[in-house]
Amino acid sequence: MWLRVGGGLLVVLAMAVGSLEGQDKKAPPGAKEVVGKVKVVDKTKKTFTITLADGKDRLFQVKDDTKFIGPKGGVSKEGLADDRMAKGNEVKVTPAKDEKVAAEVKLPVRMATAKDKKDK
Repeated sequence: MWLRVGGGLLVVLAMAVGSLEGQDKKAPPGAKEVVGKVKVVDKTKKTFTITLADGKDRLFQVKDDTKFIGPKGGVSKEGLADDRMAKGNEVKVTPAKDEKVAAEVKLPVRMATAKDKKDK
């Protein structure tokens, strides 16, 4: 009986640890998303600026562990070089504990290009 109880506890513990690994350790719990339109992307400085709804600009730094996530949940490996980080596109940024660093950037839907329309 003790073997079953111990085995069950190990399974529960393994599941709990596995679910914690998927959480972003950088973003504070309950961090609010900041929504704005891309104004400037500086790949050399690893920063981008968005314009908020109230007209103010906000600068964010990008670190190696900043996640760029598409609208369907896919992670972009291109980061700042992703074509959806273009001027005028709306993004949602979750700041890290240091409010100047972006922990996560939610990208918009990729727009069809003229070539894509031509192929249809």
